[in-house]
Amino acid sequence: MNVLDRVAMLDQLRAFLVGQQSVVSLARWAFDQFYAEAEGKVSYEAGYRSILAQTLDDLMFGDDPHFQIARTEVEHMVQQLETAMYREDSDIDDELEDEPDVDVDDE
Repeated sequence: MNVLDRVAMLDQLRAFLVGQQSVVSLARWAFDQFYAEAEGKVSYEAGYRSILAQTLDDLMFGDDPHFQIARTEVEHMVQQLETAMYREDSDIDDELEDEPDVDVDDE
């Protein structure tokens, strides 16, 4: 199984920033990586699953006029990946972790 790590992600983002890759190519690459992980063909670098998945999610429709990725957004992604800290991976989505517990009354 291939592992998608921060270095590979940064390589793609930097290639876009220096004009070696189009937004269409970047979006296709992100789309392919996102679904390869969903199919079990690719795994994310341990400890960085959340930021890698979120970055792919942000990129994969970046060629759509409604979701066009701006250069400044890609620069911000590079900064986030460069400064990302290791954290234990979990199967629970980050958004769900932040939601308060809800009591359900059985009536």
